[in-house]
Amino acid sequence: MHNPPQKYLHFSQLIIFVIQLLAFQYNLSAQGMPFQNYSIQNGLSQSVVSDLMQDQDGYIWIATEYGLNRFNRFEFEYYFEENGLGNNGVLSLYQTRDGQILVGTESGLNLWNGQRFTRFPGTEILNEIQVTSIFEDEEGGLWIGTSDAGLYNFFQDSFISYNTNNGLADNEIRNVDQMHDGQILVATRRGVSLIYGGNVRKTWNSTNGLSHEDASDILVRQDGSFWIATRNGISIFKNGVFSYLNTQNGLLHSSVTSFVKDGEGGVWIGTEAGLSHHSNGIFRNYTDMNGLSNNVVTTVNQDFEGNIWVGTYGGGVDMLPGEKFVHYTVQQGLLSNMITSFTQSDDGSIWIGTYGGGVSRLNNGLVQNYTTINGLIDNQVYTVYNTSENDILIGTRNGISRYDNGVINYDSRTSLLPDPKVRHFLESQNGDLWIATYGGGIAQFRGNQLIKVWNTESGIIDNIVMRMIERDDGSIWAATYGGISIIHLDGSVESITTSEGLIQNSVLSIFEDHDGHVWAGTFAGLSKINENRIVNYNTENGLHSNVIYFIGQDNLGRIWLGTNDGLIRFEHEIDNDIDDPERMRDILKFKRYSLESGLTTDEMNANAIFQDSNGDLWLGSVLGVNHFRWQLDQDVSVGPPVHIERIRLFDGYVQVDESNVFKHDQNFIGFEFVGLSYSNPSEVVYEYRLSGIDQSWQRTKQRVVRYTTLPDGDFTFEVRARNADGYWSESAASISFTIQPPVWKSWWFILLLLSAVIIAGIFLYNYYKISRLVDLERIRIRIASDLHDDVGASLTEIALQADFIKATQRDSALTESLQQIGDMSRRIVTTMDDFVWSIDARNDTFGDLHDRMQDYANNVLTPVDIEPIFHFSGFESGKVMPLEIRQNLYLIYKEAVNNAAKHSKATRIEIIFIRLDQGFELIIADNGVGMPEHIRSGGHGMKNMKLRAARIHAQIEIENKNGLKISITGKGI
Repeated sequence: MHNPPQKYLHFSQLIIFVIQLLAFQYNLSAQGMPFQNYSIQNGLSQSVVSDLMQDQDGYIWIATEYGLNRFNRFEFEYYFEENGLGNNGVLSLYQTRDGQILVGTESGLNLWNGQRFTRFPGTEILNEIQVTSIFEDEEGGLWIGTSDAGLYNFFQDSFISYNTNNGLADNEIRNVDQMHDGQILVATRRGVSLIYGGNVRKTWNSTNGLSHEDASDILVRQDGSFWIATRNGISIFKNGVFSYLNTQNGLLHSSVTSFVKDGEGGVWIGTEAGLSHHSNGIFRNYTDMNGLSNNVVTTVNQDFEGNIWVGTYGGGVDMLPGEKFVHYTVQQGLLSNMITSFTQSDDGSIWIGTYGGGVSRLNNGLVQNYTTINGLIDNQVYTVYNTSENDILIGTRNGISRYDNGVINYDSRTSLLPDPKVRHFLESQNGDLWIATYGGGIAQFRGNQLIKVWNTESGIIDNIVMRMIERDDGSIWAATYGGISIIHLDGSVESITTSEGLIQNSVLSIFEDHDGHVWAGTFAGLSKINENRIVNYNTENGLHSNVIYFIGQDNLGRIWLGTNDGLIRFEHEIDNDIDDPERMRDILKFKRYSLESGLTTDEMNANAIFQDSNGDLWLGSVLGVNHFRWQLDQDVSVGPPVHIERIRLFDGYVQVDESNVFKHDQNFIGFEFVGLSYSNPSEVVYEYRLSGIDQSWQRTKQRVVRYTTLPDGDFTFEVRARNADGYWSESAASISFTIQPPVWKSWWFILLLLSAVIIAGIFLYNYYKISRLVDLERIRIRIASDLHDDVGASLTEIALQADFIKATQRDSALTESLQQIGDMSRRIVTTMDDFVWSIDARNDTFGDLHDRMQDYANNVLTPVDIEPIFHFSGFESGKVMPLEIRQNLYLIYKEAVNNAAKHSKATRIEIIFIRLDQGFELIIADNGVGMPEHIRSGGHGMKNMKLRAARIHAQIEIENKNGLKISITGKGI
């Protein structure tokens, strides 16, 4: 670049000063605070907030003029009259020590049962009254304040009412608290009353100490004092004496609406003009100029992580994640939000380099901007630097400007630079000024004299130099886009690249920590350089981003990394010999800060980090300045409460309850859960497992897990959460459920199927058996028919032929033979007739046997004058009788009747055939002379009867006394 015109340099100092004075921009700097707003646009049911609280499960409850909201940091759940509320106008919230959530509405008091709201038992008297405050005393009694009906104390099954009639200051109750000695303090519209022993003991108002009688809130402190919020500041009662805090002491506004104690002994104070924080006797005030959504604060509270929640009148809810981050952007007076560098002058001013907005000076709440109008060589500033002479050097895209004694001047060393784009200044121990350029290497000056240009020709590895450090040995280490170049005092140069173990050659930032370790930030991660070892870190072993824009360190020795995805705190006191990335991931402790943690944005800028004289860190981003008071940053040492909020099936959501039973085709199941961390929710890590499916805990940052095609059975899903500080939930959330087997796998279906198979088998067997029987019957009928028609006819024909021939013969011997042939043929026909009858399936019933027996007896006995008497009982004539039993019984019967006809000489024979239980008895008895001994003992007939009885497993008894009696008993019919 050419030198500026000489006439510019010869303007009188007075003229320049006047022009610059006129061009200076002074802006009162209202510090930006990282308030995060939740209003109607974010899902809140209504923007006028009357009360808020965090319950024991970690949820934030927000009472509004239209409905109650439960917030989990990601979404709102709403409750209205249709959910059981007495009225949609919700005024007050409280959770008792045993976990009951009480809600005061414009129409009484409600109790949350986990699913919906109900009327609180025993408080029916309040159903038409506005409940403005709720408090539980040490004994479990409830104190319910109303808008115009006084105060009610409910204890067990009774209550006491307090109002102006029995000494209460006023019937409009604002709040209630309890002193350490058990006395109850009641803030009302016209003073504060003290209740003890069931009576109003004392009242304070403007006549006896209160700064104003209208008391909106009351807060008992640890030291026994109590603070009273009034319309004229804060009245503090301690040791019997009142003192006051008001606008003269720094309070933002006189009209105070609410209090909450923080965890550090301070008090957050809501007013009608904004929010105040009183700590160590100092007020810090915040309004809409600092990011508050609305200046009328109705209620304030603090969650277990230390976040401050502010309810407003019309702006919804604001959440402040502490006071560790303070913002400066164009809203606070800067001319550009693209922050490139910082330095601090001897007067304590912070100088801020911006790209496009020149340089801003921040001092005592005043932003003072310097641009080309004020003499700056270029508004595109890369770096600012305070020299040992307290000159502020400003490196820009087009060279160097210098601020000295209130004036910005052109720096003549610009003309000697190898490249005008100045990225960094470094004053070495010997007083030399080293200037890093973007493209020309490094220029080394001694005073205004250029000593040497260090570039690729003189040994450094690349001419794009981003930053430099000086080591104790006087060597200069330079971060370049080709690696790290080290310029030694003797003029030698060495380099560290990926060949030596550097994680990447494009080095954006370089830093030396308190222990002498050198850190290098690249586009691919972070390298820690020791004397003999380089340890690399990237996303594989825990870093949240590989793009490391800047590196710094706080007074506790912790490393701070600016990335394109937030700010990283790295506590690196670990075993550097660990090579396993997975083990290293578990040991290293990285914590990420992001927009939701309080940063202006997640994207930082290269080398835009500075530690001021107080130890605070100043961080530059693409969206303004983040003044980081890291001393106020406290780790949350309690893990986030974790809850399973919904179960999602393929076709929609189901309610989470104690017992969930799903059909076999409802086996596509998702679980939605949340770990309740409000300060850094995106850094919550979850571990989950499903019994029978997951062998170990599975890690994720998502809030939903899905399982597909689960088998039938019993399952338990568990999930736990870890916050950004590494603390896990005290206990895992779990839910058990059952997937029913399909119908074909259920026990009753299997039993039914087995029964069906058995029945089918029996049916088939019986069918087969019946078929065989039917076939056998057909065969029997055919055989019987064939025997009767063919054999019987042939035998009859033989008998007839024998008779015919006999009639024509005179030979007595031949005639006798023919007679024998005829008789034998007839006997065979008779015998065969019995056989045919027995095998014929058409004669299988008891009725057939009965008829056959009668016919035979009549045919045999009648010719010999023996009267047959029949007794048949117990048989169904149509019932089929087993073939073998029927055949053998009939033949036994036939033999007995035949013997009686031949040998008994009887006149009467009695035939009895009766059915017994599961059996039968057949008796054939005559009144004759009995059977001759030689026939009874040696005849074939008797032997055959016994043999046939044995065939059918029957018992036969023969009694030869007073006639012959044959008894056959058996089973099977």
